[in-house]
Amino acid sequence: AFEYALSCYAKVKKQRDEYLTAAAGGITPASLDVDSFNYIDEMMVLCSIRRAVSLIASGKFREAATTFAKEAANFGGIDDLQSALLLERASRNFLEIDASRTLTRKVPKSLPWMRKHAFHAALAGHGYARVNARRAAARCYE
Repeated sequence: AFEYALSCYAKVKKQRDEYLTAAAGGITPASLDVDSFNYIDEMMVLCSIRRAVSLIASGKFREAATTFAKEAANFGGIDDLQSALLLERASRNFLEIDASRTLTRKVPKSLPWMRKHAFHAALAGHGYARVNARRAAARCYE
C-alpha cells in the first residue's frame, strides 16, 4: 500500500510541476486550466493522506504525523476545517509515538513529543474555533 501511495504522489507531483513550469513561462497548457490545477492539488493531498495512513499501519507514527502537519500547512488560510482535522490527526500521532516507545522500551513519555502533541492540538482547536465547531475545539483543548 505504501508503494502505491508513493507512486500516486510522484505521478501527481510531476503533473503539478509541469503545469507550474508552463505557467511560469507564460504558457498555459490547453489541457490544464485553473480547475485542473485545483484538482491536481486535491489529488496530492489525498495521496499524502493515503501515504500517512499506510505509515500508521506500519507503526511509523512520527513520519505520519509530519505528513499530516505538512498537509495542514497547505490549507493554512484557505480551509480552516480541513487544516484543523489534519492537525488533530498529527497531534494524535505524536501521542502514539510516546505510547509505542513506552511499550517497547519501558521508558517514560518523552517531553518533546508531548510538546508537539500539545502544540498541534492547540492549533487544531483554534482552527475548529474559527469555523464554530465548538465541540471539536473543546476536544482539542482538553
